[in-house]
Amino acid sequence: MAGAALQVVANKFQLEYGIIYDSLHAWFPMFLAVVFGLGLLALGAWAGRRKSLAVGIVALIILGNVFSPSVLLAGEYNSYDCSADVIPGYEAVGAQLAKVIPPGSSVYWSGYSPVTMLYLPGVRIYPAQLHGVYSFRISDDDQALLKYGWWNQHLAGQWLAEADFVLVEERSVSDKDWLSQALASGGYREIAVTGLQAACQSGSFFHVFRRK
Repeated sequence: MAGAALQVVANKFQLEYGIIYDSLHAWFPMFLAVVFGLGLLALGAWAGRRKSLAVGIVALIILGNVFSPSVLLAGEYNSYDCSADVIPGYEAVGAQLAKVIPPGSSVYWSGYSPVTMLYLPGVRIYPAQLHGVYSFRISDDDQALLKYGWWNQHLAGQWLAEADFVLVEERSVSDKDWLSQALASGGYREIAVTGLQAACQSGSFFHVFRRK
């Protein structure tokens, strides 16, 4: 049901389902945490009026301790745990990319962490992409978006048409994603697949595409 609703919104605003899903995945937990925090404050204020301020504070502390390990307050902190040393992974992937992407090339990037781009000196990038869905906006005013470091679907398509190379992290796209379909249309050829950036993330490798 939720997936169908997201698809309706995507069709209504001519957006990609993956972009909407990633945006909700990024912001909805924060929204829930804010609502929960306001609820705790309201409960504390109510308890303070009913009895005393001390009782309200105690109630807040108890409820906070009870719910702090939950996804509602703690979020997905476990997803960031990694027993392996990730820095060598970034360095190794960066070295692989530097062998196939020469300086001066324009690069369209689609991934999670842009750290790998530090190992590609001299390439030209589209800075708004580096913040991923956090800087995505629904707007037709491209110039205003660029002014504030944001992007939209139209700019994404424009940048893709200009790029010499495309870096696509495996876990950032799906078969139905607009980028995957655009790359499969024939304008690009896959030339390399990197190793993992992080050993604890099975999909943290890049597909490297070059314009034909």
